[in-house]
Amino acid sequence: MMHDYLTEPHEISIGERNRLSELVEHQVMLVHAKDRYAGLRRMLDASPGLYGIIFCRTKADTIMVADRLSNDGFNIDALHGDLLHEEREVVMKKFRTRQIKLLAATDVAARGLHINDLSHVIHYSIPEDQNTYTHRSGRTGRAGKTGSSLVIVHAREKFKLERIEKILGQEFKSYAIPTCGTIARIQLQQLLRQADPIEASVEEISATLDSVEGLDPVALKKTRKTIEFYRVSPELSTTPEKVKPKPKKAGSITGREAREKHVPREMTAGMIELVVNLGKRNELTAERLGELINGCGQVVKLGRINIVDMQTYFEVPYPLSNEIINHFKQTPTEFCGRPVNLAFAGNARPAEPKNEKSRNGKRPFGRKKNY
Repeated sequence: MMHDYLTEPHEISIGERNRLSELVEHQVMLVHAKDRYAGLRRMLDASPGLYGIIFCRTKADTIMVADRLSNDGFNIDALHGDLLHEEREVVMKKFRTRQIKLLAATDVAARGLHINDLSHVIHYSIPEDQNTYTHRSGRTGRAGKTGSSLVIVHAREKFKLERIEKILGQEFKSYAIPTCGTIARIQLQQLLRQADPIEASVEEISATLDSVEGLDPVALKKTRKTIEFYRVSPELSTTPEKVKPKPKKAGSITGREAREKHVPREMTAGMIELVVNLGKRNELTAERLGELINGCGQVVKLGRINIVDMQTYFEVPYPLSNEIINHFKQTPTEFCGRPVNLAFAGNARPAEPKNEKSRNGKRPFGRKKNY
């Protein structure tokens, strides 16, 4: 068709489809699902000069990662679609001027983002396809400078990574989880600005800090806190976990049976009760639950919330209930490494709206139709 309208046309192609930069080192860190955040923190503690973006799948994940890393002493902020233009500009200004060294972002919020000299791109949530991975990793290794792209995965996600490797023709290098001793030595080396590697145990390093003088007290306090954390932390394992089935106690029921037999409380008018497979053990709070549900793309006003050990019961407006459940079925979402599943709680039924009488014993949902 091109030759029908043009004389001696020339095609100019810039780059190649699915082409990865040769200046970027592609790595993968394998962790247990429950250790995803712990693995991320260890990687960051072992790389003091890191300047990069941490990509997450959802807004809730970006906020969770940013909050936890901030509490652990990292300079980080979150970038997601719910930020106003002014708020986004403030975050980006701090990141460009390196007031913050880390940015937790969703793919949508990071579109059109151009930052020079990024040393790392970290995939906290593995991309769903190779194009997303290419776009993410391409934000480092620019202008002739090298960079690193690290994917954090657990065993159930390995097939996704293998699919990306096959399509891109790129085998990712294995990134070993830094040990507590390695991190402590790197932290002390950074504090003392010492070029030569330090050979000492975590206990020896912890004792050494008490005798160090003439250093920035803020930096010393931060380093001491980090080293003390790893002095008492267990090492992270990458070997498959062997889960022994627990003997079922007489009269005990499974989580699914508990959800199915759950008797909903008397609900707020116009609301219906849902259940999600997250609870106190997953560090779920009412605020985080609201952020998770509002990730559906619209503002959902939650009713009463009951957070128990392994699951949470909460009320949502009845007209939105099916839409919320279908969203999580169609859009795989994780919270702290656990796949999110929603369902109606037991035999939940919507409460009758106030100031509206039922007709023939039926609840008056929907408009009255005249034929």
